Amino acid sequence: MLKTIFFRKEFVFYVSLFLFGILMSAMAASASSTISTNISTDGTLTVTGASALTGAVNASSTLATSGNMTVVAGYGLDTAGGGVLNLGTTTATSVIIGSSSAKVGIASTSPYVALGVTGTTTASLGMVIGGNGSGVSQLLFGTCTPTIGALTGSSTVSVICTGSEAVNGTGWRVFVTPKINGAADEDKDIIFVSASSTTLGIQVSVLNVNLSGLGTRNPTDNAWYWMALR
Repeated sequence: MLKTIFFRKEFVFYVSLFLFGILMSAMAASASSTISTNISTDGTLTVTGASALTGAVNASSTLATSGNMTVVAGYGLDTAGGGVLNLGTTTATSVIIGSSSAKVGIASTSPYVALGVTGTTTASLGMVIGGNGSGVSQLLFGTCTPTIGALTGSSTVSVICTGSEAVNGTGWRVFVTPKINGAADEDKDIIFVSASSTTLGIQVSVLNVNLSGLGTRNPTDNAWYWMALR
């Protein structure tokens, strides 16, 4: 009878010790762990909670996350060597960089506007400034000089404005700021009529309104400002 009692006590003790060991293992598994060596896996490594990585992360294949991925300020995402860094080139339908108050710099470490670009930019499909309107694929500006010559009263002449040869073709929208000095005798009665693009540059037209009744005028060959876009 006494042996049976001792056997039962030992059995309860060992069962309790076993259950205690399981409980401690479960608690250790749910607590934080520090691994001082590398982790290599040929399969999927799944992390259900937050993962803080203080060193470099090298991924030779896809690195997938169902939540946000953050890095310490001052660090970034780059290639291990020279090459192309692709963002959203596989399945993404849109790529959003920054918030409404963030400033994005391209080749600029200190942008002071929403998008700061250091260097020349191109837009092969055009650019829309604002919410509406047609895209602008090319924008040019400069100065040019129209040689009008002698212009009889009440007549119009059209000449190429020398210095606008970059506007070489139709389809441009051109704007000019004529420089006609109405105070000078040779420029009196001369007014600007129109401007258009040609294969040779911007063509401007002027009219001698002959309001003074003095007939022929020979206006000064002044430099005009122009801008062209398409």
